[in-house]
Amino acid sequence: MPDALAGRVVEAPFPQPGAPVTARLVPASASNGRCLLLLHPPGEPAGGVGRVYVEYRVPEGWDAGMDPLGASLSREGVVVHSVVDIANTGPRVWYRGAVPTHSPDTDVTVATTPLVVRTVAADPDRRWVDVSVTAGAVSAAEIVRGLQSDGVVGPVGDLQETRTPCGDPVRRGTFATATTAAFGVRSTGFGGSGVPVDPQPTVSWSVGGVPVAAPGGTVDVHVDGAVFTLDYTVEPETAELVLTSRGGERYETPAVVTVSGGGTTSSATAVFTAPGWVEGIHPDDVAKLGDCLARVAQRYQRMPAPFRRPTPEPPWSDLNTRRIAERAWLRRAFRLIAEPPDLDAVGREGEDATRPGPGGEHPEGGARPTASDPGHPLLPHDDTDPLTARLHDAVAGFVDAPRDAVREADHVLRELAERFADAVTERRRTLRRSWQTGDGEHAAATDTEQLRLALRDYRELADRLLHV
Repeated sequence: MPDALAGRVVEAPFPQPGAPVTARLVPASASNGRCLLLLHPPGEPAGGVGRVYVEYRVPEGWDAGMDPLGASLSREGVVVHSVVDIANTGPRVWYRGAVPTHSPDTDVTVATTPLVVRTVAADPDRRWVDVSVTAGAVSAAEIVRGLQSDGVVGPVGDLQETRTPCGDPVRRGTFATATTAAFGVRSTGFGGSGVPVDPQPTVSWSVGGVPVAAPGGTVDVHVDGAVFTLDYTVEPETAELVLTSRGGERYETPAVVTVSGGGTTSSATAVFTAPGWVEGIHPDDVAKLGDCLARVAQRYQRMPAPFRRPTPEPPWSDLNTRRIAERAWLRRAFRLIAEPPDLDAVGREGEDATRPGPGGEHPEGGARPTASDPGHPLLPHDDTDPLTARLHDAVAGFVDAPRDAVREADHVLRELAERFADAVTERRRTLRRSWQTGDGEHAAATDTEQLRLALRDYRELADRLLHV
């Protein structure tokens, strides 16, 4: 092994059936990292005949002349060689094929061996590739969903004027959309011998039962007695299918890919979904919601937790799933807007500022307020928590139902005011009992110290009410 490759080679014996050999390889031109997978055959002779070498070659360094697309020998991707015994010459390294990075075919059969080398995943920036080597492979086709977007064509009907929780004016209504979706294909078990002149697997598409071919055009699909026209393109080298619906049409239709080669055939199906229209904020005003959230985040130095997709990933092209995810994010964003943290004078959150010390005392040295203290909340949490939850739900539902959200907020405020008035009356009654004896106008004054404490409590309660 050359000294330059010390520590950069993954070595393993030929895999057994059901036990693949896997490795992450960096490009051969990279300055560090594992760049070569070396597989040893059973009973390997001293000259190394039968060895298999797997590399990742990209257009960098001494491989700068390689192409993303083009003739097989010059395509970037995973390249396979093996050591063969040439008569009257001895052991020589022999090219055995490649798996181009940009190709529907993801594997290659290594001639004179039972091995199949497959590309599992590749970094878009060409920093690494994951490979798997198996003893044989089963023919299969898989559709890989690419970019899907719903572009707004225009409004349907009149728009309503409304506002964000920050008070910014926005327009709300129904908008016709045109959907664009990309479908890639990955096939295994069609690797052939890897010889450049060998025919590649044949990839064909149909949409709604109608065959489509490169480079593109239009296709009419029949759905429940109606006919819808789709624009499509098929990329000649990668066989990627891109479909675009006309605006304001809602339907679903299947996209089927069929891969053939070596006497075998495999198919896979995906569903193209065109929502046709959406209800919500005008696309030109959506940025105002983001600006509103950004202002709150900048003021309080807080942001909602990032949205994480669940595992396994649900079918994100499904209209209902996408709407649920969108509404969940909006609820989280609006909750942050409606519930900013309490900050003390130095910018710390109020909860930290009032947290008791190790002995139960507060930072100021006093004891935690009790239900009889003026500093105790006028309304217990059992009363305020349901009201807070109702208000949060009203704010979160503002985008979908602005009038209902405001009506619910009005009900919450009315109920809060009633409970607040009852709580103030009860607190005043408690304070009066602390300094009066007897009933009605004949109450007798107590000692001066108790009157001083009562006056302090009155003043604190009045200050709180004046600053509500």
